[in-house]
Amino acid sequence: MYSFNNDRLAKSVYFGLYALQHRGQESAGIVVSDGQELHPHLAMGLVPQVFSEETLNELRGTIAVGHVRYSTSGSSHICNAQPIMCDTPFGPIAIAHNGNLVNYGEIREELENMGAKFAGDSDSEVIGVLLAHTQAASLEEALLTVAKRIRGAYTLIVLSRDKLYGLVDPSGIRPLVLGKMEYTYVLASETCALDIVGAEFIRDVRSGELVVIDDKGVDTRTWTKDVKDAFCAFEFIYFARPDSTILGRNVYEVRTQLGKYLASEHPVDADIVVPVPDSGGPAAIGFSEETGIPLAEGLVKNRYVGRTFIQPTQAIREAGVRLKLNPIREVLRGKKVVLVDDSIVRGTTSRQIVRIV
Repeated sequence: MYSFNNDRLAKSVYFGLYALQHRGQESAGIVVSDGQELHPHLAMGLVPQVFSEETLNELRGTIAVGHVRYSTSGSSHICNAQPIMCDTPFGPIAIAHNGNLVNYGEIREELENMGAKFAGDSDSEVIGVLLAHTQAASLEEALLTVAKRIRGAYTLIVLSRDKLYGLVDPSGIRPLVLGKMEYTYVLASETCALDIVGAEFIRDVRSGELVVIDDKGVDTRTWTKDVKDAFCAFEFIYFARPDSTILGRNVYEVRTQLGKYLASEHPVDADIVVPVPDSGGPAAIGFSEETGIPLAEGLVKNRYVGRTFIQPTQAIREAGVRLKLNPIREVLRGKKVVLVDDSIVRGTTSRQIVRIV
């Protein structure tokens, strides 16, 4: 967030992170700039566990960036929590990264051979260290140089002392939206974060685009001509909240339509349609609407159990499924069931759910 007159952005960022908690539950952090120094607060845990009224009041600044982490590269440890802070020739910066770099290993090795030090083992930290070692006339030019060097999925929000940057990779794999509230501009992964802070959606940030927000307003530029849109379909299927709008499409409506397509492609004789909660719900509704087969809640989810597919051993994953979902026997008994889930990751979870039903 960048505000022209409000130095208490931390609370708004907090609520925005609350809306985006589904995107990561391992750690959370906020960094603010008061124009001179950067002030961070990061910790392991969920957003309401990491921040208190007291800590939010201490984070005073007119520019702020926040992040919730779900580890795809690097261990689940405080050293990998974001936003990642680093010193550069252009002053201190904080980076929030959404995505995965496919060439970070070779870049890290090159930087270590140059004497660079790393605090953690995530691909996101490589971006910051690379920025610190990039020869450029300005932070903006350094960002563009680094963007052309790294490969993979990278949506970045970068905070400096006096500016806020948003950058999307040439394929636009992960989402980034621009919004505005009175005297404040907002960059976020999803529109649901704009909604909770009362910001009006302006537009999606496009593939290969750089957004710069400072005291003059918003400036944008396409930083590469090598643009090939390859948006991650899993955003629509699973990652994004159903009340978000991505690329002009409401996520809930897309998921419902997918259920209708499924019913057209695979018609079946059954008594009830049962969704695997929560993200299988809209597709199950679409399947039910298309076929006329009644929708029923046959599985109850324990929402206090974490994601099962990221646990370290197969035994723990299978126990996690039993903890997470329990059948309503009276609904299922004696019925032919269409079981609708949004996706299959390993297949082991789906096998367990089928057994439960």
